[in-house]
Amino acid sequence: MSKSNRLPTNPRVVPLVSALEQVAPLSAKKIIVGMALGSVEGIRKSTLTIGDAERLVFNLDVLLFCERRLHDAALCEIIRYGMELGDVQQLVPGKQAFMDACREISTFLRRMETGKKPRTRPAVSSLGAPKKARGSIKDFALKGTALTHA
Repeated sequence: MSKSNRLPTNPRVVPLVSALEQVAPLSAKKIIVGMALGSVEGIRKSTLTIGDAERLVFNLDVLLFCERRLHDAALCEIIRYGMELGDVQQLVPGKQAFMDACREISTFLRRMETGKKPRTRPAVSSLGAPKKARGSIKDFALKGTALTHA
């Protein structure tokens, strides 16, 4: 972990996963969904950086918590997708693809928040993949200016 990513040494600061372990799984899921949705909206409105969102919620600690404690594949997939937003912004030309990815994550999270059954993973059609593609975004390789299935 680099120095810039370390949490402050203030004893009153509690890492998110440590706090989530203290609440019931359903409550933890709601907290994660709310924080992820707020982070993506903050990124879209330029009030939060991608790095901030990664430190808050789109990180390996939260992903592992979702896998090991919540056993929620859909939430794991959206956390993974959020962890890749920086790559999408850097590798895919044009701002529209990045904004589309943020909008897809937001839509997916809102469906989770309202209790509607989300798709198994967010559609990545704005990145050039077919809407009904299976697998994670990592299954796609950058070729030229469009992402195509590897």
